[in-house]
Amino acid sequence: MAIDFTIGIQQILVFAQEEAYRLKNDYTGIEHIVVCLFMQKDRIVTSVLRDLNIDSAMVRAGLEKLLQIGDKTLPLGEIPFNLPVKKALQNAVTESKKLGQTYVGQEHLLLAILGLEDETTTKVLKDFGLNMNVLEEVIIAIPKDEKDNLNIYQTTPLHLAIDNINMVKVKELLAARADLYTRNEKGEIPLEYAMNKRFEEMDFFYFDKGDDSTPSDFFKEKMDALQAIVKILEDAHIKSENTQPEYKFNKNGICRTVRKIN
Repeated sequence: MAIDFTIGIQQILVFAQEEAYRLKNDYTGIEHIVVCLFMQKDRIVTSVLRDLNIDSAMVRAGLEKLLQIGDKTLPLGEIPFNLPVKKALQNAVTESKKLGQTYVGQEHLLLAILGLEDETTTKVLKDFGLNMNVLEEVIIAIPKDEKDNLNIYQTTPLHLAIDNINMVKVKELLAARADLYTRNEKGEIPLEYAMNKRFEEMDFFYFDKGDDSTPSDFFKEKMDALQAIVKILEDAHIKSENTQPEYKFNKNGICRTVRKIN
């Protein structure tokens, strides 16, 4: 029986290649894969970190130290995977079969990476307390009906472009007719995610610096970029639905779009 890679894992591979290209690396390695894996905040991976009381931001910061900027001018096109990545992808299929599952997800890829020897990235993950046994226990503990529904909610490339505050990528994805309504693991469509991210960035700044703090030019630019992305997404909804999105807030202060019916 064939085992398919989930949309989530396919997205990881694409974004890892883009990360390698951005860094002018002529290969896509385990370090690029894992950094993107932790950027995407997969639900199972997040559960593992929570169970181990591991701060995902610290893990990501530790991993990003492994990334090195190259000095090569690379042609447009896919940056090839190196041998460790190819081995990890093969082993991810094996891990999925071993657990009796019918898909290969990000959690299986992480299992496979943790099983690699002589990989600096793997050693960093283990230094943070990640190990195969705990990850397997978390996967096995997920009820079957939840496993069958793992792909209902996906962090899409559009969500990731918003997370990176990449306005150019947001425009490119919308031009390619990216889905405006796919919800991430928190149930947010891209427009909701962009609004929430802006609120969260503001809350974090003032909580960390104090209400009387003067925002830096960098922070102002970030907020302006997020607001511009929100406007771009709003315009996309207006074009798609011929309606103006409306908003409401739940008890946690999280916005939800309400489609206005003319």
